[in-house]
Amino acid sequence: MDDEPRTTSPSPAFRDRRCFGYPPPKGNCEKIQFRFPSLVRRGQGGGRTPRYTNPLESPLTKGDTWEAASTPISSQLQGARELTLAFSFPRPRFGGEREGEWRARIFSKLQGPLLAVCMALAVLHAANSCDSSALLRVISVSANVLAASPSEVSALIDLLEKQLRLKQFQTARETTQKLQELLKPEDARFLEVARLLAVHEQYSAAIPLLEQAHRVSPASYDINYNLALAYFRNGNHSKSADTLQALLAHQPRAEAFNLLAQVEEQRKRYLEAVRAFQKAAELEPGNEDYRYDYAFELLRHRTDRASIAIFASGVRDFPKSFKLRLGLGSAYYIVDKQEEAARVLLEAIQIEPSNKVAYLFLGKTYEQAGSFQTAVMKAFKAYLERGPRDPWAYYHYGMILYLSTQSAPKPDFQAAKSHLDRALRLNPRFAEAYLQLGIIEQHEDQNQESLLSLKRAVHSNPKLAAAHYRLGLAYRRLGQKDEAAAEFALFEKLNAERQAGQEKRAVIQFLIEQE
Repeated sequence: MDDEPRTTSPSPAFRDRRCFGYPPPKGNCEKIQFRFPSLVRRGQGGGRTPRYTNPLESPLTKGDTWEAASTPISSQLQGARELTLAFSFPRPRFGGEREGEWRARIFSKLQGPLLAVCMALAVLHAANSCDSSALLRVISVSANVLAASPSEVSALIDLLEKQLRLKQFQTARETTQKLQELLKPEDARFLEVARLLAVHEQYSAAIPLLEQAHRVSPASYDINYNLALAYFRNGNHSKSADTLQALLAHQPRAEAFNLLAQVEEQRKRYLEAVRAFQKAAELEPGNEDYRYDYAFELLRHRTDRASIAIFASGVRDFPKSFKLRLGLGSAYYIVDKQEEAARVLLEAIQIEPSNKVAYLFLGKTYEQAGSFQTAVMKAFKAYLERGPRDPWAYYHYGMILYLSTQSAPKPDFQAAKSHLDRALRLNPRFAEAYLQLGIIEQHEDQNQESLLSLKRAVHSNPKLAAAHYRLGLAYRRLGQKDEAAAEFALFEKLNAERQAGQEKRAVIQFLIEQE
């Protein structure tokens, strides 16, 4: 091509891979999670007591009769063993005041925190829904009643969880304070309170609880790890590193080294980060994620040959790993080994045939893919036959069709243009697609159409140097010399501002976003 090299900056959104256990992670959430033991709540007599969870799953909300003749409500709420209900009221099929009188007959039999829970059930049951406004009203009532009986720790924890889910953080802080007054740091339920705060990203509230637990159990691996992770997520990287280093001196585990590496990366202590990633990978050689993290850290900091060696060893050790093949293919692309990159990325799409990221990098390799060009073309054709909403795939296949027919005696670019148009329908501000469409139109001597496409490319991305160069050619062909000179000057300026390794940094940033 006579075009200047194109700089692409794809920006599909990728979910953050570091999850904390709530809500239940979707997709490929990775390893950095808070570590808490499975907790069993116990009643006053020491017997095991099931946790009260979803009000809509209570026996009180099932069927047309609310009854508890053989089911003591104390089995649903800790500390209410002396209360059992042995009455049955038929559910009325009318509303308004008469239904209110019917509910009042039930509430007259209940006391204390049990009343609060049943009131919650009644409201939700009558509304036949669990919308947030109803829950807010329920929580307000529950909080007032529970204040009269603060020993009901399980109910308070349930209340805290509901408040956090509804993002009622001010009331959640008040509930947390009550629980801190009732529980000692060595109590497992104290850690459950910290867990709830942490998984709802209330790190500043979780940290004081974890610090108290740490003072009581300074040797606990889980408490130290959770505290370090909370510090990290709260932006206190120095405290996180100190906690992890003290922990690792006595309990060297791979996950703690991996977390330390990420902390050191944020502190810009890159050598320490590489060493910690390496240690994690060595301690658990069977962990695919730790191997990837180590190789990617090397790639990020320009130790390309070492990165390729680690990625390659990972592909050998984890033959079904898409992630490690994507990393290896990207590394080959960065060091300009396009044929090797194409080979590895073709293997990657055999594992995940619909992964947009793999096709993005595979398309970049086509021009220099050598013996793999035919396989790359076939892979894109098969992918697009499935109709993905992937503008980059249509763009790359349009490019492939253009390049493959460019040298023909009578080239027909209609198929290439059709795929570029499809890319633009999916992304109307796709500067690279406008640029390539303008190049094809110049090849067809459609100068006015080319001028319009190239203006759109520059408007969509004013920093796309190649678009200014091509726009200058379009103006020159139309005899507009001043406009052409201005575009060529812009091209020279943008080209001079491009730093060495810009494409490599763009690839690395893109991989960071998809983690």
